[in-house]
Amino acid sequence: MATLNSCIESEDSFQRPLLAYYKPVYATQQEMFNIRVQPARALNDPGRIYTKGTMLIINERFKGYHLIDNADPANPKPLLFLEVPGAVNMAMQGQYLYADNITDLITIDLSDLRQIKEVNRQKDVFEGFKPYPLLRDVGFECVDKKKGIVVGWELADMPSGEVECWR
Repeated sequence: MATLNSCIESEDSFQRPLLAYYKPVYATQQEMFNIRVQPARALNDPGRIYTKGTMLIINERFKGYHLIDNADPANPKPLLFLEVPGAVNMAMQGQYLYADNITDLITIDLSDLRQIKEVNRQKDVFEGFKPYPLLRDVGFECVDKKKGIVVGWELADMPSGEVECWR
C-alpha cells in the first residue's frame, strides 16, 4: 500500500479541512538517548498500560513512563516518571522493562526503584520518527533538521497563514 505525504510550498492553499496542527519536538543526539528518573507528574498523553505485580506502568507517548503503586486500586500512588525520549512501546520480563528509545531497544532494570538503571541498549533496531505526525488530515510545522532530531510531535495553535506541510 502506498501513501502520499507532502511538505510543500505552494500558492494554492490546502483544500481539505485540517483537524489539528502539530509542531515537532526536537532533541540533540545526547538528549535523545538520556534516560532519567524524574519526580512523579500528572498524566498528559497516556498510551499503553502495563501491570507488573501491584505496579502500573503507563506510557506517556513519546516522553517516557509513569510508575504507579496500585496496591490499593482505589488509591493509586504515583511513584516516579521515567523519562525515555520517543517511548511508545514496552514489555516486561521479570524485573526488566524493554522499551523503545527512538531507534534503540533498551532494557531497564526496575528491581530497585531507587536505583533504576539501563542495563542494555541495542542500537538502530527501530526506524525512528517519520518527518510527519502519525495522524492524518493534520497540518504541521515542516521539520528543520538544523534544530535537531525529531523525538515527537505536540499539538500547537493553527497558524493564521497558509499551512505548508500537511498529511
